[in-house]
Amino acid sequence: MNLYIHFPMTIRARIMGLGLMALFFCGGAIAQDQINFQNIAEKEETFINEDGEPETRLIPAELVVPGEVIVFTSRFTNIGTEVATNLVINNPVPENVVYIDFSARGDNSVVLFSVDGETFGAPNELTVSNDQGGQRSARAEDYSAIRWELQEDLEPGETGEVSFRARLL
Repeated sequence: MNLYIHFPMTIRARIMGLGLMALFFCGGAIAQDQINFQNIAEKEETFINEDGEPETRLIPAELVVPGEVIVFTSRFTNIGTEVATNLVINNPVPENVVYIDFSARGDNSVVLFSVDGETFGAPNELTVSNDQGGQRSARAEDYSAIRWELQEDLEPGETGEVSFRARLL
């Protein structure tokens, strides 16, 4: 069975919760409650560890100020009794943040990007209009959405996660 998942995520100066999500299905009949999702926004905090060395950890992104890095993570678990196949996860890049190049992660997945939220491709395939009315290659700051196409089935009870980093403008 096929499952297509889309997470609308919005961020302002303050992040209150990321429970917003909508499920869409591409073919097949899979129960909407078969996949359990948890959307998390964390920010990077630098501290000095016991050895006196700077170290970075993730903390809840309850208050984010311009320039800070936010890590958006979507964790998913197949809580059903059937295998979920052809899982596709779309995450919009929230307004007021810029995707950090090469930061999208997801085991056993193909990561694609979009500059319009509808058409996805590899970074070298994407173009945007330039100031002279022509086209230029898209850059990380042009991405409006990220797609993960999982290359393995999600068995009942299995869990996975995808993530990306972005900087608040």
